[in-house]
Amino acid sequence: MKHRYRMGRVKRQVRNRTGIGCAVCAFSILILLTGCEKTSRPGDSRAKDEQQETLPAYVLKDVTYYYYRDGYLQVKIAFETGEYYAEADELRIDNCAFLYYDINENILSRGRSKRATIHADRSLIIAEDEVVIISELNGGVLKTDHLEWHGNKEQFLTESYVNLTRKNIDSITGTGMVADIALRKVTIKKNVRGILGGTSG
Repeated sequence: MKHRYRMGRVKRQVRNRTGIGCAVCAFSILILLTGCEKTSRPGDSRAKDEQQETLPAYVLKDVTYYYYRDGYLQVKIAFETGEYYAEADELRIDNCAFLYYDINENILSRGRSKRATIHADRSLIIAEDEVVIISELNGGVLKTDHLEWHGNKEQFLTESYVNLTRKNIDSITGTGMVADIALRKVTIKKNVRGILGGTSG
């Protein structure tokens, strides 16, 4: 993944190796000093290498990230802080707000989470901790602690506990889920329980 920067409020463009990911960010960037390493004994190169592997290549603050695939916008993510790890080619972000779009750039759903990891090269975003997704089309509200967005399939996936509330279903819960981005078609895998019209089942 290639990055270009200017200090202050800037535009930043990022393209992944397949050319399907792109981001434009406005941010204040803190470049970590490459010379800052854990104190180790002379000749202890292993401790030095391990420490370097855990350091992020750079730190971001107050960023809006745009992800494109085949020329159209799929996801926009605003987050407070983030760390990019070059070896893993992943961006780990905190206090996130998501907007998910269709091919015409109409908003299908919006969401939030405390943490997320962006794998742009795999069209994968993993949201964790107090994940909430709200459908713009049917008002459905999904709550879970772990949710994967797969851009190639345009699906949400999880193996965790989920709680889904929609207009025609007061509440439905279960473990594991596959859903489209607008929460129109949702499949809960097991331990399914729901309340429909005041009746639990």
